[in-house]
Amino acid sequence: MAKEEGRVVGHTLTMASATGLSRILGYARDRLVANLLGTSYWADAFYIAFRIPNVFRRFMAEGAMTSALVPVLSESFRKEAIEEAWLFARRFLYVFGAFLALFGALGVLAAPLLVRAIAWNLAAGAPEVHTLTVRLTALLFPYITLVSLAAVAMGILNCRDVFGPPAFTPVLLNLCIISAGWFWGRHSENPTYALAWGVLVGGTVQFLFQLPYLKREGMSFALSFVPTDPRVRKVFRLMGPGMLGAGVTQLGILLGTALAHTLGEGAVSALYYSNRVTELAFGVFAVSVTTVILPRMSRRAADGDRASIEDLLRQALTMIFFILFPATAGIMALSRPIVRVLFETGRFSESSVALTAGPLFAFGLGLTLWGAATIFVKACHAHQDMMSPFYAGIASLAVYAAVALALMPSLGVSGIALASSVSAAVQGGVVLHFLISRHGIRVRLARLLPSILRSGLLSAAMGAGAWWAHGRLPSGSLPEAAVSLFGIIAAAVVFYLGGAVLLRFPEIAPFEEWLRRRR
Repeated sequence: MAKEEGRVVGHTLTMASATGLSRILGYARDRLVANLLGTSYWADAFYIAFRIPNVFRRFMAEGAMTSALVPVLSESFRKEAIEEAWLFARRFLYVFGAFLALFGALGVLAAPLLVRAIAWNLAAGAPEVHTLTVRLTALLFPYITLVSLAAVAMGILNCRDVFGPPAFTPVLLNLCIISAGWFWGRHSENPTYALAWGVLVGGTVQFLFQLPYLKREGMSFALSFVPTDPRVRKVFRLMGPGMLGAGVTQLGILLGTALAHTLGEGAVSALYYSNRVTELAFGVFAVSVTTVILPRMSRRAADGDRASIEDLLRQALTMIFFILFPATAGIMALSRPIVRVLFETGRFSESSVALTAGPLFAFGLGLTLWGAATIFVKACHAHQDMMSPFYAGIASLAVYAAVALALMPSLGVSGIALASSVSAAVQGGVVLHFLISRHGIRVRLARLLPSILRSGLLSAAMGAGAWWAHGRLPSGSLPEAAVSLFGIIAAAVVFYLGGAVLLRFPEIAPFEEWLRRRR
């Protein structure tokens, strides 16, 4: 078991390293966009237009498609001849690619309707901004086709336990956007168009970059358009309820954007920037863990090995608690200095910092909850069960809407972020109920509680120390604030990891096993 945990940790760290580099460049991208656009109506127009294809990408490609393809393809590699499994992969790529091309074209035509659905009062209140948003949406919508093809390639490579190259592709996207903004946007009267073209080029590069790795693994690209293949049809059948489940989550994002739009200028951008910071921790670690364990869980589910699935689930949750508890404590303790150091530049002023810090604190509260909920959802997907996450998503969306509407009058945009954290607990609880009742998968609290207490108490001590230190270090100018912040973060990391080693946390053992294997 220790060797298996070491392999999981190794693949997770490989993904986390590539994802971490991507997030660093994502921050550089967001800082450049903040410098060019601030929290103006231009920024709102760009982020509304960029969010629309991203929402479709997450529920149709990285959500439903990947969650449906990986279990079926893993089963095919497990039980069929290797040539048959690769034939299935190739057929799905061409069939789904044709569907994506048609969907992208329809999205361009439907851009006015999509914008009106998200920002219904924009046309009357700010017609010029509405026109810009529609044009940007039409320009950006083909990105869904490009990035979804990249997601297909990623899913196939993950089934072969290849995680590094797919995790590196967002680095290329960020480089393309940064290049477009720096070399074109800075000298443009309206930088939003330069940024949009950078997105499109980046989506293309994300797909093309993975093709040599697919070929190296054994995949041929000879045309094989066979939509009647039973395995292809099975993936599409699973994608239907999978899209419903992922779609509910993305509807929540769109709902949050729409509600923030009613709060005035800058609210949409503040919600976006604060969410980006929490996604740094969530994307680097939680997504890496879930991506690595999905193919493994799928193979165990195909074999009917319930005990191994429970062990993988326990291992994944332990890693999530160990990593995301300190991230939560750090975000809550340092939300305002984090926003200031990361984004205060150009049009991103002191008032923008104040507007963004509150939502960041509220998002941080739900970081670990979202991580655990994502693990439970992937466990359902491994059993080719797409309906349970859908029911859980409906429940969490209802709670999200109710809590957001209740908190917005008093907390503003922070209330929307806090509602997201509350809904994470609801989604995780409902999915866990279905895992137990439908699949007999037990999450034994007695085995997890010590890990929760260890990581939670050490994280709380770390967060309290970080908050205390920030109040006593100089942070008047922006350079002083940056030095103080990074010094506190470095000390907090040393404190947490050093404490885990000194107190002999069992969570350290898989990392030690990975280090032994590397040596």
